[in-house]
Amino acid sequence: MFKAASRVSDSILLQQHPELRFSDESYSYVLSHTPSETKFLIKDKTNAFSADAGWAFGLGEISQTYLIKQHDTFVESRLSYFRSLQGLDITPGHAAAAPAPIEKALGDPQQPETVRRCFGCHATASTVSGTFDPEHAILGVTCEACHGPGATHVTAMDAGQIAAASATTLNPKRLSPVDSVDFCGACHRTSVDVVLDLPPHIGVTNLRFQPSRLERSLCWGTSGDPRITCMACHDPHKPLVRDSAAYDGNCLQCHAGPATPPDAKLAPACRVGTRDCASCHMPKYEIPWVHGVFTDHFIRIVHPDAPFPE
Repeated sequence: MFKAASRVSDSILLQQHPELRFSDESYSYVLSHTPSETKFLIKDKTNAFSADAGWAFGLGEISQTYLIKQHDTFVESRLSYFRSLQGLDITPGHAAAAPAPIEKALGDPQQPETVRRCFGCHATASTVSGTFDPEHAILGVTCEACHGPGATHVTAMDAGQIAAASATTLNPKRLSPVDSVDFCGACHRTSVDVVLDLPPHIGVTNLRFQPSRLERSLCWGTSGDPRITCMACHDPHKPLVRDSAAYDGNCLQCHAGPATPPDAKLAPACRVGTRDCASCHMPKYEIPWVHGVFTDHFIRIVHPDAPFPE
């Protein structure tokens, strides 16, 4: 999360790929990166158009999308980098058909509120006292993005007032299960966000909204369970653990293991497997237009050949 956004000049991905190319039936694109500029160059049979990219959103473990400021308008690039392709393709949500005229081939202009939300999740302090100022934002998700303003906390710590310092910032661990998942869902999408902001049938794209999927799990319950919140399994201060077997200990907080004595407080042990629980009960699916594979956080018994549950 710390590298969720950067200036294009600081993008490690673009430093590793200083020239990226893409073409469709109408246009050829070159995304070129040098120490002094990062530029989209677009050509058709008779015209050429170029624009300087400003920000890179996403580290690039799956993809990276670019934001361009033209006068007072922010434009999301029509093309994004996808790691599985090692190159550019159409940004999810953009039309595959080539737009016209050539200036529109750069990308889609974004509404001001959309841009605020993008920076709000990918950066820190982009909006301060109600004023949106992306030029002075701290790019990436830093401590204050989750814990709130830290000046008072630092002052108390410097003065050795440890007990007082702990009360000066928000500690998400103290939130109730529902509030905890909604807290992470502020960026990763809650069930309310999915219902209100997205089309009714988005299929496998649902995978990208983990808090919403988690709350559909049978073990979630009506008021949540602190053992299956986002932070029960993921430490936001550490890199994401990708080995699904590493989460077995979390599963066994609720479910008996094969050698666990009978206990009414634990759900029965799995009859099929003894390890790597998430590989079966939280399967992975590909989202073709994102060119990436995502874990489904809807914890359930997955029957063979069952369709993907929206």
